[in-house]
Amino acid sequence: MAIRDEHLSAGFLFDRPLDDDTFDGIEVLKTRAMLAVSEDPRLQTRPPRYLAELREQNFVFIQRALKPFTLRSDHPRLHSAGLTPIIAQSGTNDSSNLSLVAAGFGLTIVPEATKARKPKSVVLVSVEDLNVVTTMELVWRRNNRLPALKNFVQILHGKSIS
Repeated sequence: MAIRDEHLSAGFLFDRPLDDDTFDGIEVLKTRAMLAVSEDPRLQTRPPRYLAELREQNFVFIQRALKPFTLRSDHPRLHSAGLTPIIAQSGTNDSSNLSLVAAGFGLTIVPEATKARKPKSVVLVSVEDLNVVTTMELVWRRNNRLPALKNFVQILHGKSIS
């Protein structure tokens, strides 16, 4: 990760590992998970109410090795809702997954915050039992003492870092 390797002083991350004391951060956004579907009229006009209704559908998820802390196909909420996704393709980030959905490779689950950058042919729909909230934070190395970072954090969130 570029922040860990000191190539970046800070960055915006979804769901950083909270048990890693290398980092500190402040929440800037909470967003719920949504189902992204392509121009399939059946799914757009009559979206599923429950995840279990998607058992036969192909899915696109981010490769675990690339983003180990993001929502993955083995997320406990998916399994407890009766869905073990069929993985048709793996993308590298939410944008690539949305492009794969637009190309017809399957469905994906993304933060609602991706709505502004999704392809026009992709629709985000709510599913009743997809109760996953994603948190975006400004994240930095805990030992980072750059004055510019301190000022940015204070401006962004009104909080001083020590």
